[in-house]
This record gives sequence, structure tokens and C-alpha cells, in this order.
Amino acid sequence: MQTQPENEDSNTGPAQRISTKVENGVNDTCAVDYELASLPDAPTFFPTMEEFRDPMRYIESIRLQAEEAGLIKIIPPKEWKCPFTIKEKGDSFHFQTCEGEEGDAGDSFGFGEGGFYTFHSFRRRADDFKSKWFSDWERPVTVEDVEKEYWRVVDGGDLMLRVEYGNDLDVSGHGSGFPTATNCKPEDKVLSLPSYLQEYVESPWNLNNLPLQEASLLKYISPNGEISGVSAPWVYVGMLFSTFCWHNEDNYLYSINYMHHGAGKTWYGVPGGEAEKFEQVFYNEVPELFEKDPKLLFKLCTMISPKVFQERGVRVYHTVQRPGEFIVTMPQSYHGGFSHGFNCNEAVNFAPADWLPFGRASVERYKCKKRSPVFSHERLVM
Repeated sequence: MQTQPENEDSNTGPAQRISTKVENGVNDTCAVDYELASLPDAPTFFPTMEEFRDPMRYIESIRLQAEEAGLIKIIPPKEWKCPFTIKEKGDSFHFQTCEGEEGDAGDSFGFGEGGFYTFHSFRRRADDFKSKWFSDWERPVTVEDVEKEYWRVVDGGDLMLRVEYGNDLDVSGHGSGFPTATNCKPEDKVLSLPSYLQEYVESPWNLNNLPLQEASLLKYISPNGEISGVSAPWVYVGMLFSTFCWHNEDNYLYSINYMHHGAGKTWYGVPGGEAEKFEQVFYNEVPELFEKDPKLLFKLCTMISPKVFQERGVRVYHTVQRPGEFIVTMPQSYHGGFSHGFNCNEAVNFAPADWLPFGRASVERYKCKKRSPVFSHERLVM
């Protein structure tokens, strides 16, 4: 998840106008068999219930494998079935989407304000859009089909398509998809929460709790321990082709993303050790954009096919996230991706002790790029 300091222009709203031949939101081109990059799968882990009790200890136990890929998928034990609180209150969950205009290159997006929705009204919009997009298909649409369509749209075409994204929704104003003491409070306040809900309110895998655990240094960054989008989660409500463009995390933090509900989400990840090589390829691909904006990589507004990086020797991994699954990204690793349809995710950052050298490295990089960090690394260490 990426935030912008107050003194920079915020461009963190991956709802886009994507270049393709469309009319009224309906795909009227012949299906093109876009050749996908042959990417290795990111590691997937299946912890036991005992291993799952302590997120920080478990992630530390698989850290070396995770660093190799830059991101991993964690599938909780079948006993862990976290309730999704937004679905039950969908008509009272209000948010504004972002929409954008294509930039100077076909794979660069600019962002602006979109429409106002409830959870249920946006679902209807998203479902209608996807239904129309694939209306001429005579067979069931696969995950690979969606990925091919996405890159065919981003890499080619000559008209505009609007895609919206309810992104960066602060849980303090919108509410979390995880059970909390606030959103699960009984009408009769004398009553206690049911035990099955209390378990998830207190769960260390509840993203409202995870960043502030004893083993995460983020509990030291402010008096109340919360920075929106860093140590307090953000909710994301997406539709077909909603995109989160290539980026790495603020201060090179770890991130964790949980899918509450809906269609899958494709993720691409580049190991942190390949970050400099990734950036050089990025610069070489769109030099005209960097001439206009040297801080382009901080603004989540450019998506380049993983094939481009792979062909130039950068290791890129791939995975598809589904409901009930966590994605963890490692320090300094670049990642990006898109949604396959209507879905709802929640994400936050965290910082075990092994993050400290990465945090120091991020400070040096930000100095070179004249960018402010989200919080003071030196103050945190002190």
C-alpha cells in the first residue's frame, strides 16, 4: 500500500481509463490471443493451526523463501473462517471511487475523482461491466482469459475505457471488513460479543491488530500507534481491470493484503534484491515520463507488462489471490496487479526487526529523490 506525504501530489487511485476498442463499456473487438509471460508462481504456504497462531513468527520462518520471490501467498487453516462484516452492512458502507485518464503513454494512468457508491451498488456496477465485457464469449471465462484480456487492453487499442476503483478507504472512516469491537458491538451494550466473533476481533491475523503486535516495530511510530494506510488498514473495492500499478511500499515496509470477498486478483512481484535492476528497466521503457516527473515510481500510475522485465533479465513472479487468502510482500519488493471482477480486500504494513536495514536504505533513496518518508526512521530507532 502506498501513501503520499502532504507536500507531494497524490496519485494513488488506480481507477483508470484504459486504452482499447470499446463502446459504452462493451468490448466489441475480436478476441486476441495475447501472449502472456511465462512467469514462475510465487510460493504458497499452508500453515497448520499451531503455526498460524503467531503471524510474525510464522512469516519469519518462511522469510528466506519469501525474499526469493518478493511476495508470497498464505492460505489459512480451514478452521480459520473470518467473518466479513462489510457484506452484512453493504448499504451503509459508502465510498467514492477514483477514475482516471490515460497518460502520455498507453500504460500510464492519471487519476481523479469517480462516483459515489455503496458496497452493493458498486457490486451491481462491477458485475454489469464484467457481464457486458465477456457477453460474446461462448465458453466460461478462465483466470488466464482475464489476464490475456487485461494485457491486450493495456498494451494496445485506440479508444478509452473507464474503470473505477474504491481504493485507500481508511477503516477509521469507512469501517473494516474484519470484526472489531466497534463494528460488532451488540445493540444491547450489556451483552458481550459471541465467542466466535470475539476470536476474530482479537485474532493476530486481523489486520487491525497485526501491525501493532509486540514483534512489529510500527507500534513505536506515533503516540497512538496508528498512521492511516501504514499501521491502520485501508480497504479496497475493485472491479474487472481495477489496477494497482507497480510500486514498492513506503519506507520499504512489509505489507499484508487479505481478500475478504469476490473475484480473484492477479499479483506480480519482483524480489527486493532485483529492485535496482527493475527501476533501470522502468526508466529505459518510459524515459519521456521520467523527464516530466522524476518521482514517477512513487505515484502508482504506470503499468508495464511483466514480459518486458522478464525479457531484460528481471525475475518476476506471479500469483492469483482468492477470498480468504493473504498476500505478503517483502521489503523493497516491487509489486502490481489487477482485479478479475468485483472484490473487496484490506491491507496494512508491518515491520519486524529484520526490516530495519531496509528502512535505513529507504531513507537514503528518498534523500536522492527529494521525497519525504512517511515517518522518521531515526526517531523510530531511538
